[in-house]
Amino acid sequence: MEYGDVDGVVTRREFKLKRAEQYSGNLYAICHCFYRGSERTFRVDRILSLSHTDLGTIADPVSHFSAFIDPATLPDPDHEAIMARVRPGLRALTWIARSDHELSEDEVQIILRFVDQRSKLAGPSRERTWNRDLARIEIENERSTFDSSAGALARISRTSREAALVREFATEISRLGGDSSAKRAQKLLKIIS
Repeated sequence: MEYGDVDGVVTRREFKLKRAEQYSGNLYAICHCFYRGSERTFRVDRILSLSHTDLGTIADPVSHFSAFIDPATLPDPDHEAIMARVRPGLRALTWIARSDHELSEDEVQIILRFVDQRSKLAGPSRERTWNRDLARIEIENERSTFDSSAGALARISRTSREAALVREFATEISRLGGDSSAKRAQKLLKIIS
């Protein structure tokens, strides 16, 4: 396929489709990308051209990938509620992790662990389920700015368990991402410290 990412960078990719999912009104193809050598998520409406080894050129990628949607993967209210709750911290952590503009698989895993831990802060009586694959899509597509991250963190109480959790995971991402991530974390964490 020829794919144009959110920043307008066009690449040619060979991939193996794992599944297709719909999230927030967009269709996504979750694939093993041979170009990157790992799992990647592609927003189908950003596919500029598509061909299949057996079928040849596919004129309408959206129709093609829609056939692969598993109805069980459609968002549910519990997932949406959890993602709304974790989004402030998710925005901040993603901005810190994107200091080099590309999220590594390790950074994605750290942020997914944050989502899991943050979702449990409501306690067992309010615990809801969330879809890890859909959360991954949101993380990979998050393009926070400093201002949007700072605004999100400003709504978190400095003394809350949520603020402590954000600080803990920001520190972990900083260690993984080096100096540029550490500088971003310091700048942002002043808001909740």
